[in-house]
Amino acid sequence: MTIEQKAQGAVFLAIIVTGFYFHWFFGVLAIVLVAKAIYDINYKNANEGNSEEYLECDPQNKKRHDILGNGEFSFEIAGEASYKSEIKSLVAKEKHKEQSSTTFLTAKLILEDNNAHDRNAVRIDINGKTVGYIPADDAQSYRKWAKRVGIDSGATCAARIDAYKGLDYSVKLDLPFENDF
Repeated sequence: MTIEQKAQGAVFLAIIVTGFYFHWFFGVLAIVLVAKAIYDINYKNANEGNSEEYLECDPQNKKRHDILGNGEFSFEIAGEASYKSEIKSLVAKEKHKEQSSTTFLTAKLILEDNNAHDRNAVRIDINGKTVGYIPADDAQSYRKWAKRVGIDSGATCAARIDAYKGLDYSVKLDLPFENDF
């Protein structure tokens, strides 16, 4: 076998191997693109009716929030039972009927200076819907903390809604402290 024949064989083998990997690469790429399209469709349906400002958020993307938490979502809010229908409307319909699910959204903390029940009240809104309040025991402390660090009314943080088979809902905030300021 001459050197030319060996070189031609090597080139032929290289073309076959390259072709195999070329097809393999594009096969994997096609699978990834189809999976992304399915995710995008489900994401759009899950967030249908939500305003652009409050789309479902990635809790690791802390840049879009005024208050950065520790990722534990351990801050429990008060008054959820009074806002069950509002909370239910924030969870994707297909997610909460059959099984438990978790949805991450952006919450806005509104200082309610003129609240008839508590002048220190801090309301929690998601997608323009009230979902509860910072517990009364913590509201005054939150206000002092917010003033000290320069946070105004309308500050945002990440929120987690846990849906339990469409029967019960829990909203927790990702704040840099638990319910003790």
